[in-house]
Amino acid sequence: MTRIRRALLAMAFCAVAFAAGTVVAQARTHTVDETAWMVCPDGKPVASGHLDTLTAAGSVTVQPPPIDGVPRPTHTYGIVDVTGTITACHPVPSIGGPGFGIGSYATNNAGVAGGGYLRYSALGAGGTFSTRTYIEPGRGALCLITNPTTRLECYRLSWSGNNPVVGDRLRTDDPLVSQPAPLSGGTREPGCPPCIQ
Repeated sequence: MTRIRRALLAMAFCAVAFAAGTVVAQARTHTVDETAWMVCPDGKPVASGHLDTLTAAGSVTVQPPPIDGVPRPTHTYGIVDVTGTITACHPVPSIGGPGFGIGSYATNNAGVAGGGYLRYSALGAGGTFSTRTYIEPGRGALCLITNPTTRLECYRLSWSGNNPVVGDRLRTDDPLVSQPAPLSGGTREPGCPPCIQ
């Protein structure tokens, strides 16, 4: 009797685990779809947008959570507050949906900055946006991007210690920024402020 009961419990556990795995897989698939870049009716990315202000706001040092009880080293990120305007090329859902980003660039390394992925559904009046980005020290540029390879406007960054300094406007085809900036390439270290995980 005990073996039968154990077998039934094991089958029930497996059924629940399978169902939970299916729900998780569906949720992940949905999340991936929501983080897609907008594709316009002509098959091209959004091409209308600009940066209004980039304001260096110092830096922050964070302590990532321990892994299996083992402390991890701290990480320091430069902070740049960004405002701008972007125009979606078709209607967007009231929540979720595709987005755009603030790409951060270094030689042979680029990605969306921590806090730099925004959804069109969150735009303010007239297509305005505002975000605080967290950037690894040493990155040399920030760009408004509408997919990993489409840059609408860029600015040079320099550094004073761990604090970013916003410089002059940079051509969108400058060699520094002429590389893809994927969502997965940005600041992803656990424990950083709103970073891409």
